[in-house]
Amino acid sequence: MSGLVPMSAVPIVFIVDDDVGVRESLELLIQGAGWRAETFASAEEFLSRPRVHTPSCLILDVMLPDLNGLDLQERIAADRVDMPIIFVTGAHDISTTVRAMKAGAAEFLTKPCDYDVLLSAIRHAVDRSRRVLREEAEMGEHRTRYVSLTPREREVMDLVVIGELNKQIGGELGISEITVKTHRSNMMRKMKAGSLVDLVNMAARLRPLSVPNCLTLDGPAVLEGHRGGCMTSQLFQPGYPMNRASTSSHGPKAWSNGRAAATVFIVDGDDTVRDSLESLIQSAGWQPEIFACRQEFLSRERVLAPSCLILDVALPDLNGLDLQQLVADRIEMPTIFITACADVPATVRAMKAGALEFLTKPFRNEVLLSSIGNAIERSQAALRHEAEMQPLRDRYASLSRREREVMALVVAGRLNKEIGVELGICEITVQAHRGKMMRKMKADSLAGLVNIAARLRFTAAPKG
Repeated sequence: MSGLVPMSAVPIVFIVDDDVGVRESLELLIQGAGWRAETFASAEEFLSRPRVHTPSCLILDVMLPDLNGLDLQERIAADRVDMPIIFVTGAHDISTTVRAMKAGAAEFLTKPCDYDVLLSAIRHAVDRSRRVLREEAEMGEHRTRYVSLTPREREVMDLVVIGELNKQIGGELGISEITVKTHRSNMMRKMKAGSLVDLVNMAARLRPLSVPNCLTLDGPAVLEGHRGGCMTSQLFQPGYPMNRASTSSHGPKAWSNGRAAATVFIVDGDDTVRDSLESLIQSAGWQPEIFACRQEFLSRERVLAPSCLILDVALPDLNGLDLQQLVADRIEMPTIFITACADVPATVRAMKAGALEFLTKPFRNEVLLSSIGNAIERSQAALRHEAEMQPLRDRYASLSRREREVMALVVAGRLNKEIGVELGICEITVQAHRGKMMRKMKADSLAGLVNIAARLRFTAAPKG
């Protein structure tokens, strides 16, 4: 599937199914909804079609005559991230569903499927495809600009985005300050960066192509929403919010130092299952805690230490899927479902909500132990990340309301005079708030502040 065809305005829905009746009915349905449809009887036939660079998705059966749907999904996963996959199949055992969802399927539907549900899934998939293609186009532009830089301009850029001044850059590179200014001007023009804020965000998106490791600790950190204009002072945390501890009835204790024995929580209504799992987990060196129902588990005080949750779908007071939703903010506690009463919709719902694994009873002990090991590793990583983030959140929490407003406008690239006009205060007052904010945030430069804001993930508000 090499070679890119120019982008088309109308999304394409590819259909790979060996049943001619299914292909024809889906083709009519998709065309009736206003999309283009292309049908294929086999995976090999689909793979021989030149790749298109246009919003698209793939409706895929599992059982195919040559290469099965799961293997096709795996084969195209790396280079077709712009084409979400929707499985529509009669082969709907739980293990197949889990494998497909783990590999990134957008949806997994069983035949005969509800056409309204399928059309909704296609709409979401096409929207996702558009976003990915748009991001790829933007990244392509950034890469092209970066490649146009001379080696010296790249060196200057790397030092500018970590906050070094022209004099410091000159000393480090062994060139004069005037020469640094020339390289810096050429670099800013080639990168089409209107400000240092723009440049820092471009560099963060280009990592690891250009940015030193000191910029971020957890991969590319883009100042979300910067292209949309002014940042608000409201933060979005993907993990445990900084204001949740004081309001939750099950507030967490202090962050663990990571050395505590990992805890495996077990919520299952079957006494025999709980007892056997308790013994198994103890023998593996972890600390089990067992609960017969949702309420027992929720009444247990939250402790931020390495852990995971083994959860049944069927519980006496609330099903496991609803409990999973209730504890969704506990990112340090991955969920493993084990159940005897599973179906495809329940499996899909659990995996979409972030379940690490979904096992059906009876299962092999070594499979469960392997899943627990993976879950504990993920828990430890989440706790490390939260421990790194907490000081930043504490600094931000120490800011006054006005200092947060000033910070939001500073990292959006506004000058002091512009900030004063927007907030209705004089420029000298802006400078005072800005100085206090920089000190409290421990940011020694604008570049440093922008990267802190990127790690805290500011939420954008439209201009006006």
